[in-house]
Amino acid sequence: MIRRAYVELLETRDRASVTVVDIAERADLSRNTFYAHYHDIDELTEEIQDDFLLRLRAYLDEAMEEEQFDDPLPLLNRIGEFIETNRAVNTVLIAQSDSSAFLDKLKNEFVARTMVNVDETLVADIEGTRRFLCFLAEGAVGMYRRYLMGELDVDMSELSRQLRDIYMAGIKLYQ
Repeated sequence: MIRRAYVELLETRDRASVTVVDIAERADLSRNTFYAHYHDIDELTEEIQDDFLLRLRAYLDEAMEEEQFDDPLPLLNRIGEFIETNRAVNTVLIAQSDSSAFLDKLKNEFVARTMVNVDETLVADIEGTRRFLCFLAEGAVGMYRRYLMGELDVDMSELSRQLRDIYMAGIKLYQ
């Protein structure tokens, strides 16, 4: 209830202009109830961000277990479905103007989680692979952001295919 109220407010306002009073009024509860659950708005924001990161970690771990990096389309489709299913929350997290710190966390998580599973004996250029993954994370997050902002004229499945094609073409350079 509190999270939903917060997200609804963020759909029309910047994070800095939302107050605990606003959230409490939108959720039809008292400020004391808000404070019984959260220390402040930053804690609420972090909880929402952490939930997103947990989901991303689970998808990445599952993809690694199933060795989906030979063709990451199933992983990209799952991420796309998650973004679509939770569009309001994800738009607030990814597309708001003050989301850069969260986007950096997201990109760093992708690179770190992926690099842990790179078999260095099979990679010709490990630093090149790291740079490629950084490039890919920047681009993918940027494309998801533009998608959520309505700036792309493709559906999510097409965006997933395009991201897969970029990955497939680029990864060959470092194998």
